[in-house]
Amino acid sequence: GAGVQAVAWSDDGVVEGLEGTGANFILAVQCHPEALYNRADARWQQMFGRFVDKARTFASTHRHVATQASGI
Repeated sequence: GAGVQAVAWSDDGVVEGLEGTGANFILAVQCHPEALYNRADARWQQMFGRFVDKARTFASTHRHVATQASGI
């Protein structure tokens, strides 16, 4: 679809990973990466690290939105 690109496929050709093509961070995976985080494959650690970095950046730049929504 528009705004995403397939980046991972299963052996039978099913798309299992998507990334956004624009400025916003979009990552979608068809699996349970949280179960793989501590395994030897560094790609999972990189994926989680990138996700956490983006979440921290978003939170620090949008903190006022969360406080306004909670009434603080």
